[in-house]
Amino acid sequence: MPDEPLFRDEERLWKRVGRSRKQVVAHRTQWCSEVLRTYFDNVTAIEQRLLIEGIDHAVCASTTMRRYRWGMGMELCAPLEVRGVDGVRLLASLARRLAKREVTIQEAFPGYLYDRDMWLNEAREGDRSVSLPVK
Repeated sequence: MPDEPLFRDEERLWKRVGRSRKQVVAHRTQWCSEVLRTYFDNVTAIEQRLLIEGIDHAVCASTTMRRYRWGMGMELCAPLEVRGVDGVRLLASLARRLAKREVTIQEAFPGYLYDRDMWLNEAREGDRSVSLPVK
């Protein structure tokens, strides 16, 4: 990445709070230079190429337990989608069973491998599976 500030000429936008106080509510900036714009255009082109072509890499389900001063930590890479309270309960149950060594990650997800073909299938489908909560 070029060694330049991303934004230039910052201007603060103020709002009156009370009689004599003001509070910053937004910042108005001018966009970056042509060097940074070219850099980000190249990054976007690379991202689009990777979405179309994919990469030759495979990821299998894995877990790592670590001991910290404040407790135990778990890094879990598994094919789960957490979309609500039921998903959180399922994830917590799996993590508890893995921590107690009642089940191994290979037993929970036998033969699971996320590879280039799965990546390309998801890229073709797009983000249709993502659902946002309605407020």
